[in-house]
Amino acid sequence: MNAWRRSALLGIALVLSNTLTASAQTAGSAFADEATAALRAGKPLPGLLSSTPDTAGQQLRSLAEAAPNRYVLLLQQFLSANGVYSGKASSILDVPTIRALFSFCDRTGISAACLNGPLLPGTAEALGRAIAGGQPQTAATAPAVPKPASRPRAESASQGEARNPAKDWLGQSGNQDGIAIEASRSNSQEVRFHLAGTTSRSGVGTLYLSGRTDNPAKAGETWQLKARITLDDADGPQRWLITQISLFDKNGHFIAPLDQAAFTLSPDKPSTDIDLNGTISQPDAAFIRTMIGFSYAAKEAIGLDLDVQTQGLKKTGATEK
Repeated sequence: MNAWRRSALLGIALVLSNTLTASAQTAGSAFADEATAALRAGKPLPGLLSSTPDTAGQQLRSLAEAAPNRYVLLLQQFLSANGVYSGKASSILDVPTIRALFSFCDRTGISAACLNGPLLPGTAEALGRAIAGGQPQTAATAPAVPKPASRPRAESASQGEARNPAKDWLGQSGNQDGIAIEASRSNSQEVRFHLAGTTSRSGVGTLYLSGRTDNPAKAGETWQLKARITLDDADGPQRWLITQISLFDKNGHFIAPLDQAAFTLSPDKPSTDIDLNGTISQPDAAFIRTMIGFSYAAKEAIGLDLDVQTQGLKKTGATEK
């Protein structure tokens, strides 16, 4: 084949490639508008996804970029319909949603992409491809994600016992999916968590920065949390984390996040500053609590420290009645 013909064929291939890419991107851009119309009509969003993996990937990517809440709602509806999520379709990327999502990622072989964070465009595209082209997960073939074990109540100060950081801050067992977790506190403004072990599956672990009943709260109050979070994991991968102020009712049941922030930490960027705040509107809110969720892969050997410098939750205002 002479040089001219080879050059012509390469040019044609490039044009075709660009045309296909542009077509997929156009389909993805229009998907955000389709999702809005479907939502107004009360139709489930997953049914809008293309059966072609490339197009479905672009659709979810564009939705995550243009309308993150609708993107989360679509994922919740999909995961619920396929038996891996038992919570509400709330449009809120809370910890139960993240755990169900990681379970789906693990089963479809895209855990590496999901570890970068559910809201990243690349993760959304990988999810769209997996949903359209892979192996459908049904309630009959895929067990539901187990519900978190009920956590013990924070011990009353009237018992006269010294506060146990591991029991108080973690709020549950000090072992999650094979990761042993120890909490310590050198002063009133620093909490340090040591994590070690080999994980039994991919998922999201949960650390709490206060006891369950340490911060009574009610509707109309405004709360804020400022903190610097540092990951000491010199040889580890980039890790996705989420920090969330969570609302609980008087019986200790989770209601909703008040505010949250997702971010990644790595040896090249080990620290980040967060500033969460919000005003409580839920009438059944009784307590407020801060948690940190951290991602891990299946069979991952973990040995890291997470340092949190904060003055804790602060009530900054209240609505006059």
